[in-house]
Amino acid sequence: MRDLEQTESQRIERLDRFRRLFVEEWRRQRITNVDMAKRLGRSLSLTNKLKAGTTPLTAPIIDQFVQVLGIDPIRAMFAVDIALSHLSYFDPKFQSACTTALSFFEKITVEFGYGRGLGEIAAEAVTPDQVELCAREAAATLARSFVRPQPPGHGLS
Repeated sequence: MRDLEQTESQRIERLDRFRRLFVEEWRRQRITNVDMAKRLGRSLSLTNKLKAGTTPLTAPIIDQFVQVLGIDPIRAMFAVDIALSHLSYFDPKFQSACTTALSFFEKITVEFGYGRGLGEIAAEAVTPDQVELCAREAAATLARSFVRPQPPGHGLS
């Protein structure tokens, strides 16, 4: 969701989900506050305030956290903006779903030639059947990544 389309409270909640994601990864990597301040090139005081959520995140600071912590920025955006949960970033199934979604997007862009430019594509007819076929393939791949075989009598009824 674009920042301009959000209310102020939605924007604050979104930035807090990013902050919580960064703090969780920071904790998982066992980085001290002093070391994080050095890595960010920021004061210890500001680093502590960012961690506690008493100072708001800015785009440059988000970019720094992503780089310093080795965060996958697209998966982070999916977790924060789509799943609305910072912890989903760390779920292996969520990671698989993100990879599948990106593969689908790449397939669509290649299949329909979006890399060539809109003028060339507009001259061609992309049929609804082509889009549906790609969507079905992506859905099947996504389902396989989430569905585990269940013993008889333990599945959905």
